[in-house]
Amino acid sequence: IQPEVQLKISSDVSGEIVELIVKEGDHVNKGDLLVKIKPEIYQSALDRANAAVSSSQSNIETAKAQLTQAKAQFINTEASFQRSKKLFEQGAVSQADFDNAKASYESAKAQVESAEEGVKASMFNVSSAQASQKEATENLNKTSIYAPVSGTVSKLSKEKGERVVGTSMMEGTEIMILANLNEMEVRVEVNENDIVRVNL
Repeated sequence: IQPEVQLKISSDVSGEIVELIVKEGDHVNKGDLLVKIKPEIYQSALDRANAAVSSSQSNIETAKAQLTQAKAQFINTEASFQRSKKLFEQGAVSQADFDNAKASYESAKAQVESAEEGVKASMFNVSSAQASQKEATENLNKTSIYAPVSGTVSKLSKEKGERVVGTSMMEGTEIMILANLNEMEVRVEVNENDIVRVNL
């Protein structure tokens, strides 16, 4: 005799069981806390991820400041280049002076483009850091395991203090089984001579 519906409860994260709220035979409601996995390592990962987000957001401000500075320098260099160009056309400055002004202008233009790319790269870094932050938050949340359905703890496979292995790719360590004991089924073997007598 066994329940029609049985759910194996396993962990998505690895660690030591620090709280085991239920025991065999307990009835639990959907959303009840069942198990807590030691959260310290996942809290540290979240703290690092939060720091990385703050750092990358700070880098955006630095990159924007560098872009503003490069643009201001470009405006000055462009004005200087335009003056040198007019004077060169009038024959008032040498080819060497004109070439220097043109080189400075091209360099300032390249610095603006480089600073713009720096801002874009900083934005990508923020997105990456935020994705890591989200993952770290989810892992920390997974250290608390809640009942996905209402039912009875029909089997307890682990005890407080034991370690579990969790993985998002495949089934982790089985911690317990939740079953709906209101609907049971009987699994029997019927001899082939008797099967002809079985009816619904």
